[in-house]
Amino acid sequence: MDRLEELKIKVFGVIEEQWPLAAFETWLYAQEDLADQMNDSLILELFAFNYRQEGALFVFRDVMLRHYNRNEFLLWKVKANLQDLIDGKDSRDRILHDFLRLSYNDIPILNKLGYYAYYFEDLEYTGRSENGIIQEMKAEATALLRVINTQQAKNLHFDICDFERYNTELHELGYTRPLLGKKWWQF
Repeated sequence: MDRLEELKIKVFGVIEEQWPLAAFETWLYAQEDLADQMNDSLILELFAFNYRQEGALFVFRDVMLRHYNRNEFLLWKVKANLQDLIDGKDSRDRILHDFLRLSYNDIPILNKLGYYAYYFEDLEYTGRSENGIIQEMKAEATALLRVINTQQAKNLHFDICDFERYNTELHELGYTRPLLGKKWWQF
């Protein structure tokens, strides 16, 4: 992995709150080779950024996302969060709620996984064990990540926001194709 790709992954990790901003700042200032590349606007912005300002994480997120393609970030975000679900990290509830939010406008395929947030909130109502739901959710996340990785390997210009429409593997996994036309609230 080249240095700019490594930097991008670290920036994405901070934006997604997988890595603390203070730890990123410490790491950045220890990278002498990056300090030598101040002619690059991203690197200059990273070194000039005020990491101690109020609301620094939100400002960082806003400033840094301007340097990257939104769909590239969304693809990384979905893949990283799916892997975190599979690995059983503590961020499960945040990820599931985020998947629900993303499913409304950007990536409808995440709705099925995001819906697990409701299962965890109402365990008594579902009548299922938490461990059983976790195993089912991990299996769903594994299957979806496999399909995304397969499709990305096949298509150099893979778009996470649009791939479900034409993917039969997803349909076989129980993901329904989106209805064209009216939204659910438009009767």
